[in-house]
Amino acid sequence: MSNIDKKFLEGDEVIEFSEKRSLRGSLLPIIWFSLTILSSVILFVASYFWKKPFYSLGFIYFLLALPALLIILNNLITVYAVTNKRVILQRGIFKFKIRSVTYHNISSVQIIDPFLGKYFGFSTVRIIIAGINNDLLWKHSLSATRVKSLLENHIADRVNGIMPPL
Repeated sequence: MSNIDKKFLEGDEVIEFSEKRSLRGSLLPIIWFSLTILSSVILFVASYFWKKPFYSLGFIYFLLALPALLIILNNLITVYAVTNKRVILQRGIFKFKIRSVTYHNISSVQIIDPFLGKYFGFSTVRIIIAGINNDLLWKHSLSATRVKSLLENHIADRVNGIMPPL
């Protein structure tokens, strides 16, 4: 269930829920990538058969596909997790980047439904961190209500004194 690297977990920390970003949220980059690669292939084939110099235009279309590929790869490798101590965001292709927030620093949790998300069934969970303006966004979640309820339960445990202080 979890693709969070175990070396980033603390001693008695247990993952309660984890999720990768949904590819439904990458619908526009997937279309962009498909169309530019298809155009590139068509131009390369046309330049071969018609003996016209379309190679450079095909190469430009290929280069235009690379940003979309990076967006898709970023969405494939991003993993979110809720543990018994904190929320973790892990991403990175060659080097893992970890961002985590303990429940003591979370002030509230919101669910944001983007325009395409309403039609494709994904949402963004906005985790508002006390004291800073840089919130943690759990993007393209297929289980946004479950994530929100888990986080709100942990926040309630902290407020009621069930969760020990740091």
